[in-house]
Amino acid sequence: MRIFFVGLILWVTPVLASEPACTALTQPVPVKYCVHKPTDSSGWFKNRDILYYFHGRNGNELRWSQEHYYTGEIQRDWKRRKKHAPTVVSISFGPIWLLAPKNQSPRSGLFEYVVGYLLPRIEKELGGVKGRRLLLGESMGGVNSLVLSMRTNLFDRVAALCAPVADITPFSTPEEVKAYVETTTAWKNLKDSAPDLIYQTFAGISQLGQAFFPTAQDWAASDPMNLAKNLDSKTAPQYYLAAGMKDEYLTFEGNEKLSKIIKSRRGSVDWHPSWAGHCVADIPSVSKFLVH
Repeated sequence: MRIFFVGLILWVTPVLASEPACTALTQPVPVKYCVHKPTDSSGWFKNRDILYYFHGRNGNELRWSQEHYYTGEIQRDWKRRKKHAPTVVSISFGPIWLLAPKNQSPRSGLFEYVVGYLLPRIEKELGGVKGRRLLLGESMGGVNSLVLSMRTNLFDRVAALCAPVADITPFSTPEEVKAYVETTTAWKNLKDSAPDLIYQTFAGISQLGQAFFPTAQDWAASDPMNLAKNLDSKTAPQYYLAAGMKDEYLTFEGNEKLSKIIKSRRGSVDWHPSWAGHCVADIPSVSKFLVH
C-alpha cells in the first residue's frame, strides 16, 4: 500500500487536468468554484462523471490543481492507469466553512444554498449531469461531504478522508470529553509526547462546530453519526472512509464506528484505517474508488 501525506511534496510531474475555469460569486453568498476539465477528452469514451471536491480547513478552490497536494497524485494515478478523468468542480466558501442548514447562526444556511442554487447553477453551466455525481473531501471537507451526501440523494460515490466525526460533540462536557479522549488510540500514542495536543485540537473543533451549529439540537440534526443511522441502502451512495490511528483530531474511532453504522444499514462502505496521523491518503485505493 502506498500512502501520501497530505501537504508533503513528493511529485512534480504534470497532472491530467487543464487550467481550471474559476468563478467568484458575491451574492447572495460569497463563494468561489473552479471547473477542472480533463485534457484527455476522447469523444464517446470520455468520463462523463462530475466529481465535486471540498477542501480542508484553510484550503481554497484551487487545492485540486496543486500538484504537490494529494489531489495531484490522484490525478497522476488515473493517468498511470490510463483512466479518463472526470470533470472536477472544487468549491470554497473561504478557509473555514460547514454546510449547516439554516439556524440561528449567521454562518448557517450554506446547505440550502449549495443544494438549491449552487449545484444546479454549476450543472447547468456544464450542460447537465450526463454521468454520475461523485464527492471527495478531506478533514473539514470530509465532514461537509458526509453531511451533504447523507441529507440528499444526489451522489453515487463519496470519499470522506480523515473527517472529524466522534461519539463526542462540540457540546460535550469536559468530563465527557476526557472520558472519551482517554480511550482513543490517538491518546495512547500521543499522551507521552504531546499530552495537550488532542485537547487543544478538540477545543478548536468545538469552537468551529458551535459557530455554525449554535445548539446541541442543531448539531445533532447534521451529525453524520446520527444521519447514518437513517440511511436507506437503496438510495445511499457508496462510501469510502479513511482515518489514522494517531490522528490528534480523533478521527479513527469515529470513522470506524461510522463504517459499522453504514454496514448495519446494509450500505456500502470501504473502510481504510492506517497507522498514521491526520489526513494520510492511500492514493491507489482512493483513485480506484473514484475512477475504476
